[in-house]
Amino acid sequence: MNLDVDLSALREFLEAEAPDGYLIDDDTSDSDQRYVSGFTAPDPFQTLVTADGVHLLVSGLEYGRANAEASVDSVTRRAAYEYQQLVAEYGRYEGKIRMLAAFLEDHDVDSIAVPRNFPTGTADGLREHGFAVTVEREGIVTEIRATKTEWEVDQIRASQRANEAAMARAEELIATAEVEDGVLVHDGDVLTSERVTEEIEVTLLRHGCALDETIVACGADGADPHDRGSGPLEPDELIVIDIFPRDKETGYFADMTRTFARGDPGEEARRRYEVTREAY
Repeated sequence: MNLDVDLSALREFLEAEAPDGYLIDDDTSDSDQRYVSGFTAPDPFQTLVTADGVHLLVSGLEYGRANAEASVDSVTRRAAYEYQQLVAEYGRYEGKIRMLAAFLEDHDVDSIAVPRNFPTGTADGLREHGFAVTVEREGIVTEIRATKTEWEVDQIRASQRANEAAMARAEELIATAEVEDGVLVHDGDVLTSERVTEEIEVTLLRHGCALDETIVACGADGADPHDRGSGPLEPDELIVIDIFPRDKETGYFADMTRTFARGDPGEEARRRYEVTREAY
């Protein structure tokens, strides 16, 4: 990732509170993990921040790619601590704890701070091996991430452009549909939430983005927060569309919600629109 991460606030915390390091144990569905390491992997790995740098502990499967891609000062593979032998002798849980203990000792770490979502079992296991483990409660890395660099802003804009293209495709389908027997029909087929969702997701994929939970909800479904919608779309009803894709390469999100009506949704719908516009 083309990302220059400023961890000075985290280092100031370590200096003030005096732990030897800050440890993240998660996969890259955790945004803090991805941000600090500059690395993505589907399986959990460990990122350690100390006074002298940022250090990764990864599986042998990820070792080569981590060396090439991660924004860190060192990468160590689990095999360096005979992880498989530890698992065979002590079991998966204790084997992992002993491996982490050796990793921390290699970096002269006796005490660590961890994020609020750090695995409880891992924390307890490390404590049993003599490490001091404290929870960093304020979410310092999340606060650091909240201030975006120009590069990050550009990535969010790129995700939003993909989002706009997907929303435009949904709008086109609704606008060009015919009304037959109380439902919308497009190219001879009933226009359903599922059909519009499929077109949205195909458009996003063509722009390098993906998502799993698009919302295309018609009528009463649109009044139920996060109801994804299903079935035929109807005229004279409000159709809520919410798209929140994530760029598959950079991981940055966009978000857009729009409400459409094909026909006349009625006086109450117009009143709600005006109230919302006034509040905005």
